[in-house]
Amino acid sequence: MNNFYNQINFFIGILFLASCGGGAIKEEKSFIKAGPESRKEIQNALIQAQPGDTLFFDEGVFEMDLGISILDKENIALVGKGHEKTIFSFAEQKKGASGAEGILAKNMKNVTFMDLAVVETTGDAIKVQDSDGVIFMNVRTEWAGAKPENGAYGLYPVTCSNVLIDGCIAKGASDAGIYVGQSKNVIVRNCYAERNVAGIEIENTTNSDVYNNEATGNTGGILMFNLPDLPVKGGGHTRVYNNKVYKNNLGNFAPEGNMVATIPAGTGMFVLASRNIEIFDNEILDNATGGIGIISYFFTQIPVKDSLFNPFPTAIYIHNNKFSQDLSVEPDMTKDIGPMVKQFEAQLGRRPDIMHDGVIHPEMGKTVQEMPAESRFCIKDNGEVVIVNLQDPTTPPEAYNCELAPLEEANVQVAGKEIASL
Repeated sequence: MNNFYNQINFFIGILFLASCGGGAIKEEKSFIKAGPESRKEIQNALIQAQPGDTLFFDEGVFEMDLGISILDKENIALVGKGHEKTIFSFAEQKKGASGAEGILAKNMKNVTFMDLAVVETTGDAIKVQDSDGVIFMNVRTEWAGAKPENGAYGLYPVTCSNVLIDGCIAKGASDAGIYVGQSKNVIVRNCYAERNVAGIEIENTTNSDVYNNEATGNTGGILMFNLPDLPVKGGGHTRVYNNKVYKNNLGNFAPEGNMVATIPAGTGMFVLASRNIEIFDNEILDNATGGIGIISYFFTQIPVKDSLFNPFPTAIYIHNNKFSQDLSVEPDMTKDIGPMVKQFEAQLGRRPDIMHDGVIHPEMGKTVQEMPAESRFCIKDNGEVVIVNLQDPTTPPEAYNCELAPLEEANVQVAGKEIASL
C-alpha cells in the first residue's frame, strides 16, 4: 500500500514538473471544504485553474445539484482524502437540475482524479473526453442498488489516449462501471467492479492492458466490444490477465435498447467482434451462463448499416486460465443462450466454459481449422474445460488447440513518463 501511495505522489509530481519546466514542485495546502457554496467554489476554481494546479478537497460530503466541468486545461489534478472520506454526492441532481454528468473533463492534457468518490449522478459519474494523459487513482463511483435509472457509466474516458485507471471501485452502473471507449494506450489495473451490468468494458479501443482486477456480482465481468456507427472504427490489441472474474450472475438491469442489455446474466468475459485479444492467467469462476463468449456482431441480431465495420472477431488467444462452475445457479433463461446452455449441460453433464458462435469471415474459410494461422481462435492450457462451437457443435475441441504470438504490453505515457514501468 505504501508503494501505491508513493506512485500517487509521483504522478502528481509528474504533472507539476511538466508545467514548471522541471523545477520545484509547487505546494498547495488549502483544502476546499464541503458546504452550501462548495459547488460554485469548485467550478470557479476549475475555470481559473492554471497549468500545474491541484485542487485539494477536505473530508466530507459535497452536495451537488449540478455537474461540474473542466475544459481546455493542462496538468490539473483533483485530489481528495480518500474515496470513503471525500464524497461528491449528486443525489440532488436527480430532482430536476440540469446536467447529466457528475464531472465532465474535455480537451485536457494530463488530468488526474484521485482519492475521492462520485455517487448518485443522473448520468455518467466522471466523463473525460478528447483528452491525452488521463489518470484515475483510488476513485470510487457508485449508485445504490441495481436500477435502470442509474447512470450509465462510472469511470468513462472516451476518445482519449494514455489512460491509467488504477485502484478504483465502480458499483451500480446501468451500463459499465469502468468503461474505456474509442481510445488508445490504456491500462486498467487493481480495480474492483461490482453490481454493474458490465463490470469493465473495453470498446473500440486499441492497445490496452486489463489486469489484477476483480469483477464480481455484475451481469458480465469483463467485456471487449467492437461496435458499428462510432467515429473511431475497430479496436483490439487487448491483453486481459491476472484478473479474478467470478459469480457475475446479476440480472441484467440495463435500459432496453442498450447494447449491454443483450448480455446474459452469468457471463464471465465476452468478446464481441474484437480482434487481437489475449486472455490469460485469469480465474474465471462460477459464472452461471458461461466463462468466456467469443461472438460475432451477427449474434446480436442487430442489422449492420456501417459499411466500414468488421463484425467478425479474429485472432483470439485464450490460455492458462482457471475455470470452475456452480451448477446450483441457473443460466440466464431470459436470453436465447440460456436454454442452449441447459441443453449442453444435459448432454455433457457440464456447461460450456468457452462458447464460440462459430461465425467466420467468409474469406477466411468455412471452419475454424481453415482460418489463416494468425487469425485463428486458439484455446490452450486451460485445464479440463468444455469448448462449444454454437454454429457447429460437432466441432472438436482440438480444432481450437493452437497458439498465437503473445501480444506486447500496452505503452501508456503521461507527461512523457511510461506508466507501465513504474
